[in-house]
Amino acid sequence: MSHFRKLVFLRIVIITLLLAFGIYFFFVEDRLLRSIYLFIFAVLAIGELYWYIDRINRNTSNFLTALMQNDFTTSFTTEGHGRSFRKLHETFNQITLKFKELTAAREARHQYLEALVSQVNVGILSYDDEEKIMLTNQEFRKLTGKHSMSFLHGLEQVDLQLLTTIRQMKPGENRTVSISVNNELLQLNIQKTDFQELGKTYHLVSLQNIRRALSVNEIQAWQKLMRVLTHEIMNSISPITSLSETLIPMVNDSLENEDTLRKGLEAIHIRSSGLETFTTAYRQLTGIPAPKPRAVDLTELTDRILRLLQSELDGINIETTGAENRTLQADPDLLGQVFINLLRNAAQALADTDNPVIRVTWEPAEHGLEICIADNGPGIPRDKLEKIFIPFYTTKKNGSGIGLAVSQQIIQMHQGSLDITSVPGNTVFRIMLPDIPATPSLPRIPESE
Repeated sequence: MSHFRKLVFLRIVIITLLLAFGIYFFFVEDRLLRSIYLFIFAVLAIGELYWYIDRINRNTSNFLTALMQNDFTTSFTTEGHGRSFRKLHETFNQITLKFKELTAAREARHQYLEALVSQVNVGILSYDDEEKIMLTNQEFRKLTGKHSMSFLHGLEQVDLQLLTTIRQMKPGENRTVSISVNNELLQLNIQKTDFQELGKTYHLVSLQNIRRALSVNEIQAWQKLMRVLTHEIMNSISPITSLSETLIPMVNDSLENEDTLRKGLEAIHIRSSGLETFTTAYRQLTGIPAPKPRAVDLTELTDRILRLLQSELDGINIETTGAENRTLQADPDLLGQVFINLLRNAAQALADTDNPVIRVTWEPAEHGLEICIADNGPGIPRDKLEKIFIPFYTTKKNGSGIGLAVSQQIIQMHQGSLDITSVPGNTVFRIMLPDIPATPSLPRIPESE
C-alpha cells in the first residue's frame, strides 16, 4: 500500500475511533462534555481528510491555470508527500518545463521573423477580418509616416485612397496608387495575399515605393528618344547652316535683289543656328559623363558654388547648416552642377517673395547622407509637382525644362535619389546619397554623331 493510501487509511481509523468513543461516552458513560470534544475532533479530522484528498485537485487546478496564463514559474515539491504525489508533481514539473521550452522557442522564432521583416525594403502590413493590425514593419511605418496604428482605418489619416484601395483589393491582386505623405509624392505598388492560421483569416499587404524605379526607366526612355531626335535634327540643321553661310557671300557679289535674298538667307542662318543651339541642350540629357568619385568636402563645395552664384543670389538670405569637414564619395563637378541647378531654381522661385531665404543643410541619414536645399517661396502645385522631373517640362517662361531632369539623373548615377516636397512657404529638394564609393547606376548613352 502506498504512502498516500496509508495516510488516508490512518485518518479514517482515527475518525472512526473518535466517533466510536464519542458515542460510547455519550450513551454509556453519560459524559456529555467529553463526547462533545470527541465529536469536535472527529469533525476536524474529517475536514483535514477532505483537505488532504482534495489537495491533488487543487494542485491540478493551479497547474492548468498557470499554463493558461503562460506562467511557467510554478513548481511543485516532490518530497514529503509520498510516492503518488511525488510522481504527480514530477509530471507537472516536466510538463511545465516543456511548455516553457516551447514558448521560448516560439518567442525566438517570433523575434527572428520580426527582425527579418524589419530588414525587408518593402512595407509589410498584416491585419485580420476585424481589420485589427497584427504586424507592420519599419518600412511600412516610414512610407505611411504612422508609427503606431491598431486598426486599418488609421490609414484614413494617411491617405483615403490608400485605405480604399487596400480594402477593395482581392487576394493575389496587384495595384499601383499615387499618394502624398508629408507633402511627398509616393508611387506605391501594392500586393495583397490572404492566409489562414488556427481557423482565422489574415490579410498580408506589401507596399513598395516604385517612384524612383519609374523615374529611372522614364529617363532612359527619354534618353533614347532624344538620341534619335538629336541625330535627325542635327542631320537636317547642319546642311542648312552650312549652305546659308556659303550663299550669303555669293549673294553680295552677284545678284541685283541681293538685299531681299540676303535677309532671307540670314533669317535661315539665324533660325538654323538657334535650332542647333536648342538641339545641343538635348544632348545634356544623353551625354552626361560617368561619375568619377573622390572625396568631396561639402562645406568647400557649397561655399564654392555660392561664390559662383553670388550675383544671382544677391538679396537672398543664405543659411547653411551641417557638420564641418563632412566628406562623401562623389564626382565634385557633377554634384556641383546639381547644386547650381537647384540653387538657381530656388532663386527664381523667390523672385516675388518678401524676405527670401534659401537653406542648405546636410546631415546623416539611415543609409547615407541627406542634403536639402529649401526655399520659402510660394511652393509648387501638386499637379505640377508630379511632372517636375520630366525632361523639357517647365513652368518658367524662358526655362528649358532640362536642369532638374539632369540633376535627378546625376544623383541616380551616384546610386542616390532626388525628391521634392512643396507647400506654400517651404519647398525642399532632398538629395539622398550613400556613404559608399559611387558607381554609375545608369549606362551612359553615347552622343549622337
